[in-house]
Amino acid sequence: DNNNCKAADNEVEDEADNNKDGSVEGEGVEKMNVEETSTYSDSVVDLNGNSYGQILFEHLLSEFCLACFSKEWIARTGVMGGLILLMRKLGLGWCKHFEVALLHTAIFVVKDAPSHIANACKDAMFFFVRVTSFFYGSPASWEGSPNIHDILSPDGDSQISSPAEPVSVSIASLTLVVAEIASTNALVRFAVRHFLRVVSNDCTSLDKLLSGHVTSLKRLLFAKLLRTLSLPDLVAVVDAVAFINEAVPNLIPISDANMMSFLGELIKMICIADGEISDKNFGSVVLIDKNGWAVDSDGEPIAGNKPLVQPSSIFQRHTITLEDDNIGARIVVPEGLNLGVQLRVSTLFLFRAVVRLDEFFEAGVQTQMGNLRPHIVALLFRSLISEPPPAVLTSTSALKQALKLVEGVEDAEDASPRHRLSKELIQACIRPILVNLRDHKQLSIPLLNGLTNLLTLLSSWFNKSLGDKLLDHLQRFL
Repeated sequence: DNNNCKAADNEVEDEADNNKDGSVEGEGVEKMNVEETSTYSDSVVDLNGNSYGQILFEHLLSEFCLACFSKEWIARTGVMGGLILLMRKLGLGWCKHFEVALLHTAIFVVKDAPSHIANACKDAMFFFVRVTSFFYGSPASWEGSPNIHDILSPDGDSQISSPAEPVSVSIASLTLVVAEIASTNALVRFAVRHFLRVVSNDCTSLDKLLSGHVTSLKRLLFAKLLRTLSLPDLVAVVDAVAFINEAVPNLIPISDANMMSFLGELIKMICIADGEISDKNFGSVVLIDKNGWAVDSDGEPIAGNKPLVQPSSIFQRHTITLEDDNIGARIVVPEGLNLGVQLRVSTLFLFRAVVRLDEFFEAGVQTQMGNLRPHIVALLFRSLISEPPPAVLTSTSALKQALKLVEGVEDAEDASPRHRLSKELIQACIRPILVNLRDHKQLSIPLLNGLTNLLTLLSSWFNKSLGDKLLDHLQRFL
C-alpha cells in the first residue's frame, strides 16, 4: 500500500511539473488559448493508444458541442472557433466517430441564429460550411470558380462539368440533414441544400443518395393540402419541392400523382391571387399575389391600403459571402426575403425547373399537365412586371432558359430549330402585359422594367410598329 501511495504521489508531482507553463487546473474551456490547445492536440498524435488522451479530447469535444446548445448566440463565436480548431488538430479519422454529433450541433447553431441579426446568421452559416467542408471537402466543379451561388437563385447553375471522387457520408448524417429540407427557417434550408450539393459532388449523385428517402420525402412534402398550411410551412414546402425538381428531377418525377396534385393546387392558388381565375372554395385561404402581398380569393388586399415598402423588409439580411482557405470556394448565401415574396420566388424557381423537362412539353393538351402548361407559362411572363426585384430576376431567368429550348430536328434538310414554346402560347401570355400600352397613363416603373425584360427576351419576335408605339408612350410618360 505504501508503494502504491508513493507511486500516486510521483504521478501528481509529474503532472504538476507538466503544468509549469502557467495553466491552472480547473479553468473553463473558454479560457484555453490557441497555443495551449495546439500543444495538447499535438500530444494526441503521440498517445499510441493511450486511452487517457482519448477520454480527455472526447470530453473536450462534448463540452464544446454542449456549449453551442446551451449558450446564447453571442457567446458561441469563441466556442465555434475552438471546435473547428480542435477538429482540424485531431484530424478527420478521429472526428469521423463524432460526425453525427458535430453535424447536429452545426444544424442547431444555424437554426437558433436570430434571423434579424446579420452577424449571427453569418457566423452560424460559416460554422456549418466549415464543418461540412471538413468532413466532405468541396466538389471538383467548384475549383477555380470565383463564386458559388445557391441552386435556387437566378445565378444558380445545376449543370455539372467536372466529376470528382465520391464522398463517404453515413446514413445517420444524411437522414439528419434531409429531415430539415422543409424547415421553416430559410437559412436552414440553404444549409441543407449546401450539404446535399457537397456530399453528392454538386448533385451529380444526389438521386442515388436520396433514393432510400423518397417515401419519407413524400410524407414530409405532400402529407397536407397546400391550402391548409400556414404561410411559413407553405413557403418551406414549396422551396423544398423546387430544390428537388431543380437538382434531382427524376427522384419524384412530375408524372407522379403526388407531384402533379401539388403543382396543380399551387398554380391554382397563384392564379386566384393574381385575379386570373376565381374559386369560392378558397374564400378562407390567405393567398399571395405577384407583388408578395396577402390578398383574399377576389384578389383584394386583406390589409387595405398597401404601403410603398413592405414593413418586414427592413429586418431582412443582405446577401452573405463566405470565404475561407479550407472551403475551396466563395459561398454566396442569398438575401433574406419576407414570406410573401419568398413564396412567389420559390414558386418561380419550381416552375423554372418544371419547364425544362420533356414531360412538360410532351404532355397532351387534354392531360393534367397539358392543362397546367399555359397557366405556368403565363405566370412566368406575368411575373416580369412584379414589384419585388427577386421575383423579376427569377422569372427572367426562367424564361431565358425556356426560350432557349428547341425541339430536335429530325429532317436534316430543315436545319431551322423549332422552339418548344410555341408562338401562339407566347402571344397569349404577353397580351395582358402589352394591353397596358394602350394608355400611357397606365405606365409604371415595374411595368417599364417588365417591358424592358420582355423586349430583351423576345427581341426578334416583335415588329417595328410595337417599338414605335412604346417610344411614343415613353415620350408622353416622361
